[in-house]
Formats: sequence, C-alpha cells, structure tokens
Amino acid sequence: NKALNNLFKKYPVDNVFIDQFASPQNYYKYIAFEEDAIPSITFKTHAESLYPSVALASCIARYYFLLKNKETSEKYGVQIPFGASKKVDEFAKKFLDQFGINELKNNVKTKFKNYKNLLDN
Repeated sequence: NKALNNLFKKYPVDNVFIDQFASPQNYYKYIAFEEDAIPSITFKTHAESLYPSVALASCIARYYFLLKNKETSEKYGVQIPFGASKKVDEFAKKFLDQFGINELKNNVKTKFKNYKNLLDN
C-alpha cells in the first residue's frame, strides 16, 4: 500500500491493477490502520497474463529485490537466503544472534509468522 501510494501521488491514474495475493476484503482489512488506502484497485490472479504493466512491474520488482539482497548480503558479510523455509528460519536465528534484534527488524517482514516464531523460541 505504501508503494502504491507513493506511485499514485506522482502518477495519479484511474485504474490500478495488481496481482491478487489476498482477497480485496482481506487486503483492505490488513491496511485498515493506514491513512491513504487506494480505493479503486483491480485485483486479478495471474494479472501479469492480463496486463503487461503488471508483468513489467513484476520484473522491475524482482530486479530491485535481487539488487537489495546482494547489497544487504555484502553489508553483513553473509549470503541471505530467499523465501520461507527451515533454512531461512535457521539463518534468521543466526542473524539475530550475530547482529541483534534491531538489525533483524530493519531487514525482515515483522508481521510474518516465522518472525514471531523466532522471537518466541
């Protein structure tokens, strides 16, 4: 939502298309605490097959993600794994032990279940 708002402020458009990762009801429930929810979003599964702009945005986002992962890995002197797996959870525990909670919070999605599990263990 924050990324959409930043783009929408610079480039106001009538139609916003995104690949559906949650139902519209859940999406708006997740962001209910945020001030600027964009009201007119079209949610479609496999949106990249329907809208070239979504496919392009996906490519740009993946490229940026890979750059940021490389940059962050170099900063900490470790190879940061992708995804949500036991390997990633083990890495997160080692990262927490080595760099502390503040660095972990600066680099992970804190609302994910595996983050909460890490803190509980």
